[in-house]
Amino acid sequence: MMFITWEDSFWRTDRPVKMSRAETIFHSDIPDNTNGSKALPSNNNISETATVQQQKQKVTKDTAVRRGLIALTIFVSLVVGLVVFCLVIITQLQYEMRIMKERLENQEHQSSGQLKWLERNLTSEINNSFSELKMIANEDSRALYSKLQQHQLQINQSLERILHLNHSIELLVTATQDFPKGCTNVHRIYAKRQNTTGGVFDIYPESEHTSVEVYCDLETDGGGWFVFQRRMDGTEDFYRGWNDYVNGFGEKDKEMWLGLETIHQLTKNGSYELRVDLENFNGDTAYATYRAFSIASASDKYRLTLGDYNGTAGDSLAYHNNMQFSTKDSDNDQTSGSCAITCSGAWWYNSCHDSNLNGIYYQDGRDTAQSVSWHDWKFNRQSLKFSEMKFRKKTYE
Repeated sequence: MMFITWEDSFWRTDRPVKMSRAETIFHSDIPDNTNGSKALPSNNNISETATVQQQKQKVTKDTAVRRGLIALTIFVSLVVGLVVFCLVIITQLQYEMRIMKERLENQEHQSSGQLKWLERNLTSEINNSFSELKMIANEDSRALYSKLQQHQLQINQSLERILHLNHSIELLVTATQDFPKGCTNVHRIYAKRQNTTGGVFDIYPESEHTSVEVYCDLETDGGGWFVFQRRMDGTEDFYRGWNDYVNGFGEKDKEMWLGLETIHQLTKNGSYELRVDLENFNGDTAYATYRAFSIASASDKYRLTLGDYNGTAGDSLAYHNNMQFSTKDSDNDQTSGSCAITCSGAWWYNSCHDSNLNGIYYQDGRDTAQSVSWHDWKFNRQSLKFSEMKFRKKTYE
């Protein structure tokens, strides 16, 4: 069905359209031919229907344009409204910020005034308190001075008591230290000379009438050690004869050998253990300990006796156990020649040595048979920077 509505005819502006009954006739209402046939209507009615269709298409386009303009107008109105709203909000925020700033300035002014008031009051209070204290001090100065004198007197009396007690302690220590028999019962304050590890002492192993000067190591592994050999800088000549090694040589707190006879006398009674401390020129250190240690008398050429080994240096004395002592002028080794001369030292040589701590001190640490060496530590004979041999009475079995 095709028809023209009132709205379409109302918005038409290009030319007037007159609504007629003929233009609103439905196709179904077109009359049949008078002769009763179903022939098409006349040409006039067909032409009129096409014109109506064209008019409707144009009216539809105009309606779309008008609706687009209306939508655009609404969008622009919304944008303008949003902008206006934002401006109102910004204006309100600026106003509130200005009010807040004024309040903060007022509070700051008030706080500043309060701080100044507090400062004035505190200054006044301090001045008043100081004045009062000054008055009290002036009034009580004599009494205070008297009390101070009394305290000073009490302190002096206490000091006198402490000094007297200290003197009594020294007398007691002296009574027990007058004739120490070994390094386990000496005290540093009685050392002739001392350093970080110990000092030089007079001990009385046999009687109160015979003293022996020894160096006691009071620090290493609990202390109590008799030191009988030390190499440290090469200042002492160790390539010596029999008598020097029997009697000993060197200063006890420097490079030294205590003496074979003294070692024998100190170890002939009781059970002793041995310790050997070593250091090379690279700064590496090691030690060796033996659970038993003694040397025989002169008649047996000061034969060495050792117990079981323990430590980090390796066992370079086992090869020399039960060997007699040899020097360049007293050959007691197991070879046809002289190990002491060949190795430039003095030692309990076997068929020469695994250790040679009384050999030549080479400052460059060279590796020779004549050097101060302990083979089983680095498995060479490089000259060592430091060696120290010591023994002490065993506290275990």
